[in-house]
Amino acid sequence: MGSKRCSIVLIILILIISSLACGLLGGSDEPTESVVPADQSTENTAPQSLADESSSVESEAPQSAPDVKLGDEYRSEEGGYAFQPVPDYAFEEFFGLASMTAPDADPERGPMLVLIGGTNEEEATQDELFNQFMQDAEGEDIQILDQREIMVDGKSGILAEISGSDVNGLPITGRIVVVAVTPTQQFTLFASAPEDRWGEIAAKFDAVLASVTFFEPKEIDLSEGLGEDISGGEVQDLSPLGQDETIRQWASFAYASSEYGSDDWSAMQATGEPDSTLCSDQTTAWASSSSNTVEWLELSYNVAVIPTEINIYEVYYPDQVVKVEVADENMDYYTVYESTPTDHAGGDCPYILNIPVNMDQPVYSVKITVDQSVLTSWNEIDAVELVGTTSQGGLPAVPNPDFSAMGEFPTAYSDLPAGGFAYLLASNDGSLPVIVNQGTLQDQSTSAEYVLGLVSEDEQNVLTIFLPLNVAAGVQIMLPYDDNSPTKSPGATVYKGLTLYTNTDGIIMVEEIQNDTISGMVAFTALDESGNQLSVTGFFNQLPLAVP
Repeated sequence: MGSKRCSIVLIILILIISSLACGLLGGSDEPTESVVPADQSTENTAPQSLADESSSVESEAPQSAPDVKLGDEYRSEEGGYAFQPVPDYAFEEFFGLASMTAPDADPERGPMLVLIGGTNEEEATQDELFNQFMQDAEGEDIQILDQREIMVDGKSGILAEISGSDVNGLPITGRIVVVAVTPTQQFTLFASAPEDRWGEIAAKFDAVLASVTFFEPKEIDLSEGLGEDISGGEVQDLSPLGQDETIRQWASFAYASSEYGSDDWSAMQATGEPDSTLCSDQTTAWASSSSNTVEWLELSYNVAVIPTEINIYEVYYPDQVVKVEVADENMDYYTVYESTPTDHAGGDCPYILNIPVNMDQPVYSVKITVDQSVLTSWNEIDAVELVGTTSQGGLPAVPNPDFSAMGEFPTAYSDLPAGGFAYLLASNDGSLPVIVNQGTLQDQSTSAEYVLGLVSEDEQNVLTIFLPLNVAAGVQIMLPYDDNSPTKSPGATVYKGLTLYTNTDGIIMVEEIQNDTISGMVAFTALDESGNQLSVTGFFNQLPLAVP
């Protein structure tokens, strides 16, 4: 996906994946003829709604495929389907999710086509799948129109037209097909385009659908590819390594140069064992706040070991890891891997980057740097395994820092008492993050804006939030802080010790305004005068709003 803004395309894809609950993540024969909807218009007009969307679907008569030239058949082994792609469209496939995008497509609207297939442990009929999709779509700016039954490769499915708008309010037209291939195998085909370009893709949609055939999906094994590094990265050999008792462990704590969310996509999502089985944009993996930047993720482990290997589980646009470092007890960093960003399209995904390590001193943290400026897509990391020995040559293992001393950090504003706040400050200098949990509120509001100062109990850290007087519930996009402007809202500053950081981007999510109090969360990136970066994530519950 080109952006994490909530476009209709992103919303639809999220709903498809959540509704179908697919096990996706996952030669040139003539395809078997299949059936497509009859009487599909390719005019540049939006579809018309049925008078009663709740009525049972209409049944469509079979019709031959449109006369549209397609490419050679492509098989998605993990998805359990084959199809013929559109020749001049950019094509990507990751473990059952295939996308085709027009050369001049708007990244938020298309024209584009997306196919998703896979298996699910729970059985479901096509009606159950589509009804779940419709239920999930309630509350979104999406209209489900002209729903009817079709046949795809001899399997019954449901087709519907979709109408909505992008983040700028521009109209988008789409079409979706959902098929229960078996009670546990599902498939969907989705297309979208700006309303005035729907005619360019409607016939292509029907032609691609007509080329679809189904087969049993290949079972996904996340261990496949372990030990293989197709990126061509150079592994750094630091010293000879002897043999001793081997420990395999997952990270217990993580922080990053930035993170897209304080829960979903947060650095802490990279701790523990892998839990993202899909090769796609996963909330259960770490993602940085931007998709075109150089970022880092640092992980700590409960037992310091003399490392023998590191395994990085990547679940979205892998192979953008450009450097991996390990740190010893003195916080001295040693580079064990270097590479350049590589387009991994067509390769294994989820992908495990296996890095052999030879060292003679114990380490307790792993720092991973990703360069997303080349592919301009998030490189999402689900888990990082550190493998090593507990001792060698009499060198003692270094105990892991006690992160519990930094205090508990909430996962939502409702975890805090009324009037409470908590925030986390993560620097890009390799130092441990600072967690502020409770403190004193300093209200410095003016007749022009609300100014809320969240001061830590030791008064060493201050997060100041600037809000407009007409602030309402919802997402507030933070403006770059401008000291010369009399009104700085919405925005923020942070004093970390004596160093002032000012926000460059970010959001303030106002969850609730009630009885002159405000609740929500804030997430942004800030810089000091020297360009050092600070990532800030915070929650606040029922802070009083008052203008002098």
